[in-house]
Amino acid sequence: MKKFTLLAATAACLTAMALGGCGDDLNETEKKIAGKWHSLETIEFEETEESYAFDFTIDATDTYENDRTFKTEGKLIVKVYPQWEETWETDAYSNIVTLTYSLSGEGTWNATEKEIATKGDADSFECELKEWKAIEKDDIAEVTAEQYMTLMEDMIRELKHEFTKESTDKIEKLTDDTMVISYTDEETGEEMETEHVRVK
Repeated sequence: MKKFTLLAATAACLTAMALGGCGDDLNETEKKIAGKWHSLETIEFEETEESYAFDFTIDATDTYENDRTFKTEGKLIVKVYPQWEETWETDAYSNIVTLTYSLSGEGTWNATEKEIATKGDADSFECELKEWKAIEKDDIAEVTAEQYMTLMEDMIRELKHEFTKESTDKIEKLTDDTMVISYTDEETGEEMETEHVRVK
């Protein structure tokens, strides 16, 4: 799931919606896609001089409706690893700080045999902190949580930007139960893939 997973629509669909259509004439690919899909994507960041090691996971369910609208609901989980403990028995992080955000949004979509195009609605996008926790809520954990809450403000703005811009991604695989989408990372140029599993 790119950015937060496949989000952008074409002008043709938007025009059709404005005229009151865009739902009764799904092509064969769109008929296969219509329904509810779950995806799980984790991105890891190594420790640097300025930052602890951390990762964030997007756990989302996308519902593609027959009228070519979609809804995304899920959560964004950020795990930070501020304390490393090395003993003769084990090497492990002695504390992990976890921030959990709710995630939701709506938009429009359409598809051809090889591509899916989506666009999220900016007004519908929401990403809110629900809780933070740590193995031990000590001073380091509290400071770390506050630092990453601030860091996440920029990340959330970027997520919203990615969600609302028009985007077209390749459909690498589409069966009754699985959909694999690929896209090119704009910063690295690397080809990325996300697997979606149909929710029954």
